[in-house]
Amino acid sequence: MTKIKCNKCGDIIEGDKKGTYIECSCKTIAIDETEYYYRIIGNLEDFEVLEPENTRKMFEEEKQRRKEKENEKTWVVCFLSRI
Repeated sequence: MTKIKCNKCGDIIEGDKKGTYIECSCKTIAIDETEYYYRIIGNLEDFEVLEPENTRKMFEEEKQRRKEKENEKTWVVCFLSRI
């Protein structure tokens, strides 16, 4: 089962593999899990995956990838001309 923690209210919610939609008390995150899939609803920065380990690692890697992308410098070159 997938277990996640809300970073806003601190609730820990757990999927039940029955397809039940479960929200945290502040309704920032939710989980929907069956034996075939799991779906975590919410912004990536609003939750932390506690279990299973492989899912936790996947989300941590995605958070790191997005953080690195934010830190990349973007150069914009503009050419102005008068005709």
